[in-house]
Amino acid sequence: MRPLSGIRILDLTIVVAGPVGTSILGNLGAEVIKVENTVQRTLTRSTSSRAAGRGGNFIDLNRDKLGITLNLNVPQARDIFKRLVRISDVVIENFSPRVMRNFGLEHDDLVKVNPGIITVSMPAFGKTGPLRDMTSFGPGIDAMSGLSHLTGYPDSTPLKPGNYYCDYNAGVLAALAVMAAVFHKRRTGRGQAIEVAMRDGETQLVGEFILDYVLNGRVQQRAANRHPNVAPHNVYRCRGEDEWLAIAVETDAQWAALCRVMTRPQLSTDPLFATTLARKRNEDAVDRVVAEWAAGQDKIEAMHLLQAEGIPASAVMTTADIASDPHFLARGAFQEVRMPRGDTFRLQRAAWTARRADIRIGPGPEYSEHTEQVLRDLLGLSEDEIAALAEAGAIALPERAEERV
Repeated sequence: MRPLSGIRILDLTIVVAGPVGTSILGNLGAEVIKVENTVQRTLTRSTSSRAAGRGGNFIDLNRDKLGITLNLNVPQARDIFKRLVRISDVVIENFSPRVMRNFGLEHDDLVKVNPGIITVSMPAFGKTGPLRDMTSFGPGIDAMSGLSHLTGYPDSTPLKPGNYYCDYNAGVLAALAVMAAVFHKRRTGRGQAIEVAMRDGETQLVGEFILDYVLNGRVQQRAANRHPNVAPHNVYRCRGEDEWLAIAVETDAQWAALCRVMTRPQLSTDPLFATTLARKRNEDAVDRVVAEWAAGQDKIEAMHLLQAEGIPASAVMTTADIASDPHFLARGAFQEVRMPRGDTFRLQRAAWTARRADIRIGPGPEYSEHTEQVLRDLLGLSEDEIAALAEAGAIALPERAEERV
């Protein structure tokens, strides 16, 4: 029994942010029905570097989901969707606000079908305000949230975070909001209209810097890997190609320990380096000293050596390092998942464990894989009715999906 067993979610989301949220909910046991368009596949499928329909993003973010197709431009498809809403708990989408409005499928429309429905919208900038109809992917939100302005080197341009940071953040917030709404509904019987504006969520990550401006009039500038108060606080190149070690010294005692490890104990009492304030004033010189030592070190061995001395340090792990990391492997962080076509992928398990809940992950769907199953088993449609929907362009049957591969 998983925590959200018995909860059914209609997932209209695309790309990354929405699928992150619904993948979390699926890991927790919700029945997630992923609804794709019959005309154009989602971007996460089309960006595959492998066979069409098997992009890494799609495989990773759509685990534990059923997959159906509905062309909501067609009246029959909208009718089918409403029939599914009637027997579901949650509808989640991450379109711009005008999309569901144009379909006539906003919250106020859906509560007429299911008074207890929970709806979740994930627009880039929210449903109100001057920017409500603007669209954006994660890098645009990174820029508009202030995060890109803070990311990078002092003498260089703003940078986006290395991954879809905004999208993953929004997805986690959406999953949290859904779980709260489900709990609220169980207590009160009432549904909920939830809005998770992606920019709002990411701007919270720079709240301390906004407050600094409001209180002190300071605009924080890019500082690379340095900390405003302590030093050394940076990443240092190690032995090998593109190998790095992160070190964050918080106290004078940690600095003294680092000096001993570097076999330069005299630096711990050198007036240029002895105190945190002195090290911040002479941070370039501090970084040169640490970088000289780190250049001859293996990053993993150095990490363990420094940690043993009470010095915060971590190897900068590549994706190859993570895939073979002994700690991750010992924790069972990866799971072999058999896909619908019969091949096996090694996927990360959910990021949490629970003693009394099975949270093993299952595969994501092939394009339109479960359309007939859902329409037949959940709505009771006959084969003739399903064929008529396909003929009208309201759905795509699996064999038609194969023609698009």
